[in-house]
Amino acid sequence: MSLIATAMLSVCGLARAATWNVDDDGPADFDNIQEAIDASSAGDLILVAPGTYTSTQMGAVVDMKGKAVTLRATAATAIIDGQDSRRGIDCISAENVDTIIEGFMVIGCDGGGIMCANSSATITNCVVTGSAGEYGGGILLSHSNSV
Repeated sequence: MSLIATAMLSVCGLARAATWNVDDDGPADFDNIQEAIDASSAGDLILVAPGTYTSTQMGAVVDMKGKAVTLRATAATAIIDGQDSRRGIDCISAENVDTIIEGFMVIGCDGGGIMCANSSATITNCVVTGSAGEYGGGILLSHSNSV
């Protein structure tokens, strides 16, 4: 085997998916979901502890930013709260089925709890409640094959 091929295999072997922990009031890698998504790479797992997660940014509490990551609540009490002024989760950057959102309670969102536009994220075991607005109350699927 050539030296270049050996070096390439060594580098490829180092690339592993990371697990990021999010907890709004305890020791973790991050205290908010968006920072974990921003730091993540394809294939990473983001585990979100019970708590209420909000944001002051415009648009949504969480923007998946086209990343093929798994965003998983560790308990049904992991809540994404739009505080009646923003969406809960945006999948608007060509996310595909490898973007997985699992187990969240999404509440109090204006413009819809979850928006998937031109994206095909996988959304499982999420509850969307108390959300309304011009672009839907629960989950808006626009040009989407989300499952």
